[in-house]
Amino acid sequence: VDELKIDRGFVAEMLDSPRSEAIVRATIDLAHDLGLKVVAEGVEREEQVRALQALGCDSLQGHALGRPLDDEHLIGAGRGG
Repeated sequence: VDELKIDRGFVAEMLDSPRSEAIVRATIDLAHDLGLKVVAEGVEREEQVRALQALGCDSLQGHALGRPLDDEHLIGAGRGG
């Protein structure tokens, strides 16, 4: 195991729920203490991006960073197009 992924349910609630924010913070800290990278999924808002970066999250996944691509666009993007 090299990384730990934080479920989108915790990420979605972290700005509105102190409990969810505490879970996200503790998860990031624990993972780092164990030498793991942390990926947060379901990042939908710029505020979540900033909060997760401030907590030291290593990677983010979600619509705040980019929309999913269909096969045709994904293949073209891989070729620089």
